Amino acid sequence: TLESLNTFMNDDMNAQYKPVNDQEHTQLLCYQAYEANSDEKRHEFTLKAEKLDSDLADVHLLKAEQSEGNVVIENHYLKAIKAASKNLDESLDEAWNFVLNRPYLRARFSYGTWLMSQNRYEEALDQFQTILKINPVDHQCVRWLIVRALIQLGLHEEALNMLFIINPDLDDVFSYYFELAIAKKVTKQKVSKELLENFQLNPYIKDLLKDGQHPGSFPRSLNLEPGNRDEAKLVYWLVYGLL
Repeated sequence: TLESLNTFMNDDMNAQYKPVNDQEHTQLLCYQAYEANSDEKRHEFTLKAEKLDSDLADVHLLKAEQSEGNVVIENHYLKAIKAASKNLDESLDEAWNFVLNRPYLRARFSYGTWLMSQNRYEEALDQFQTILKINPVDHQCVRWLIVRALIQLGLHEEALNMLFIINPDLDDVFSYYFELAIAKKVTKQKVSKELLENFQLNPYIKDLLKDGQHPGSFPRSLNLEPGNRDEAKLVYWLVYGLL
């Protein structure tokens, strides 16, 4: 749901967090980096965190987004997953609710979206399915990402089945544009302008589709509401190149 993804993307990481050792201080610096209002501040907090504990999972995630070169970036993601796995507890039904699990789930999620940006959809799908296995409640809404990966892999029936799992009524904006993408792939027919420009669902998607600019990496933060610009941004990221 939009509510759960908002919670994931805009979690108040600093709330009542008082570090008692260097590792916790490093984690706090990472939280401050995530919430920084500029790239300069984000980088500044990342450097401070790295000096205290360079192998903390969130340090690697921040370094991954600030690094250049695919080998270096991927290495940071893999190190983040490895570091975070040390604290992973898979025994809980809602793994996200255990704070120490969140760096691991963040690492898998971030690595998966990066893999998608590299057109490595099969590997990305594996990351998202791993998250779902650990956290089937899906606070991160990885099922939407799974739908895109399945479409890219030509698994259209599986993609449609996943949409029904997300929303059996298929009456949301994500389902609408994913259904258009699946229909285009199956019928090999161009999607009409009228179908693409559905103002009732979200008036901002039309201009994004018209401009056709590459959406870049997965958005750092989103404040999603039905019909708003951030919802349009996420939909566009998910369906870019499919329509």
